[in-house]
Amino acid sequence: PQPNTASLAAMAAYLGLDLRQARIVWIVELQEAQPHLLRELLAELEATQRDALIAITGFNEMTLLRPACMAQGEWSLKLERQQAQRLQNQLKHRFRVRLIVGGFYDDPQSAYRSSLTARATQAMAQRLKLRHATLFYHDYPLPSLLCDLGEDWRAQELGRPWRTLGEQDEKGVLRGTLRHYFSQNCDQTQTAAQLHIHVNTLRYRLQRIEAITGMKINQLTDALRLYIGMLMHD
Repeated sequence: PQPNTASLAAMAAYLGLDLRQARIVWIVELQEAQPHLLRELLAELEATQRDALIAITGFNEMTLLRPACMAQGEWSLKLERQQAQRLQNQLKHRFRVRLIVGGFYDDPQSAYRSSLTARATQAMAQRLKLRHATLFYHDYPLPSLLCDLGEDWRAQELGRPWRTLGEQDEKGVLRGTLRHYFSQNCDQTQTAAQLHIHVNTLRYRLQRIEAITGMKINQLTDALRLYIGMLMHD
């Protein structure tokens, strides 16, 4: 559902919050779910994140609505990363946390949209079992958006070629090769070097993938289906 603009404006006025200020959502996950640690973390954040609105949103998490890091009128991803690292450094001696930073949007519903992207990134990280201490939606837009499809029939259809590959790739060699291939932007020379194999060996593996899945690696639509399947089912 869309946020109620009138009630949002009334709440902002009550809190003394300027809705015109660009803001971004951070989720702070406490890795040890203990009530006293959550209270201590809240006290720490209230003392150090004075420009942020803070709310406890789970038994082991809280959400911050922070002023976005701006430079010359534009959002600065570099500065936002620095702020996230600064907070991690500040907390690491007492708490083990994961930071999830939503997307930045310069419009009246920026906080709402940022919250949606932060939650999507959180769900993606849980599904893919990512262990990163800090995650930015900016770095994972496609897998974060696709994760919301869940078991929808469209998700099943998109993931079918990857699942077919998995059924005939017991040791995971072909899927591992494809992961590296995509990570190298489909550059065969770079992929072979990264895998420490001859480029002819790589070509043979790619041909095997094509034979198993019926997909053509050098065709964008087919490669995209394999890539999406990898993101959704890995």
